[in-house]
Amino acid sequence: MNKTIEQKVINFIDTHKLISEGDKLLVGLSGGSDSVFLIHFLKKFQRKYKIEISAAHLNHKLRGNDSEKDEEFCKNLCMKLNVEFVTTHSDIKKLKSTSKKSIEELARIERYKFFEYTAAKIHADKIVTAHNLNDNTETILLNLFKGTGIKGIAGIPIQRNKIIRPVLSISKKEIVDYLRKSKLKYRKDKSNEENNYQRNIIRNKIVPIIESELNPGFSEAIFRTSLNMRLIAKIISTQTQSYFKKYVDQQENKVFIKLNLFTEVDELFIDEVLKLSLVIFLHSEVTSKDILKLRKLAESQVGSEVKFKNNFSALRERELLLLKRSTKFESTESKIRVGQSLRIEDCEISIYNVKNSRFIMNQSGCEHVSLDVEHPTFTIRKWKDGDKFIPLGMKNFKKVSDFLTDKKISSSNKKNQLVLTYRNQIIWLVGLRIDERFKITTNTKRAFKLCLKMN
Repeated sequence: MNKTIEQKVINFIDTHKLISEGDKLLVGLSGGSDSVFLIHFLKKFQRKYKIEISAAHLNHKLRGNDSEKDEEFCKNLCMKLNVEFVTTHSDIKKLKSTSKKSIEELARIERYKFFEYTAAKIHADKIVTAHNLNDNTETILLNLFKGTGIKGIAGIPIQRNKIIRPVLSISKKEIVDYLRKSKLKYRKDKSNEENNYQRNIIRNKIVPIIESELNPGFSEAIFRTSLNMRLIAKIISTQTQSYFKKYVDQQENKVFIKLNLFTEVDELFIDEVLKLSLVIFLHSEVTSKDILKLRKLAESQVGSEVKFKNNFSALRERELLLLKRSTKFESTESKIRVGQSLRIEDCEISIYNVKNSRFIMNQSGCEHVSLDVEHPTFTIRKWKDGDKFIPLGMKNFKKVSDFLTDKKISSSNKKNQLVLTYRNQIIWLVGLRIDERFKITTNTKRAFKLCLKMN
């Protein structure tokens, strides 16, 4: 049995070219059966692969005294194996108090951050984790239930950048049997037996039913399928990147998706392009519900909007979807006096006194207005329904909404358009047009320069 499982791992490593001669490997060591098997295996075949081995352990402080015992076990094991050992602590429960992420997700993020930091510090070539066949099955089922698409059902990557997973093809049972026959000790995490996490429910309830009632070799079958799906996902990813470059533009905190994506591209790739856009946009996990929101928005009227988590939103424009962070400057008003500047979102508005209105030099981004008030206080706010002004060069009042529509201002810019007012009269539709009543004339007694600077 031992030779069989060892040979399976060797074949897997060699087939996927996971280890190169002379590699310095950093093993993620939890003290559980999987990582204990992994480090014993690598130590046993260290000469074969001509590798250096180090181990890293993150104490999550989630299991009280048991967490301390896990750390002590890993430390002693590495001393026994003559393996360099690096450890640190991370208070996951404390992090959870200020995060919306689950305990599992936070622990995973902190663990990989620690592994990557340690690998860089000790100049390790690769990070080795002990994900096994059952972990892959659980991950695929979780992703299926969440509706995460093809990449999700491709399972855990065998290799991703510097991270390799050499025991991904062997089961938990094979590992535990190996350790028992070899009389190798490991730590047991009792929380794995509790069904208060989604993964544990899949592990302890769903998979056993499938294996006993439908297919005893379910995990092996899922693994073979996931390998095929990974090849398909790679092909799809390449084509998706091509479509992404053609139909999506990025500008700082905004993502623009051209609407002809929905008419010129096959259904499969539409979802993949939308998913990639959302990943870049949200910087977090994307679900099928998020993608469906964008699909429905594309079929909605111009000006329609949908909200996403973390204060992000998407807006339907005439020819595109605009993904952006929701503006913080909503219905509030800000006061500004002569000689002051006010920063709002990505722009800065400044007001200056003009000493001689007869000698005014045109300046890009600036307008000049006439107002016979010595020390005026202006108000800056977003325009609202019912706002009217007399655009420069016109004789009659015009609704701000109609003016913006006539100027073909995009829905997002229209929604965020600012006005500068004095005593409830619009003086300046910021960046677009001043009011006819406040233009400079031969009768002007006092003049002010209004400037808009985009950052």
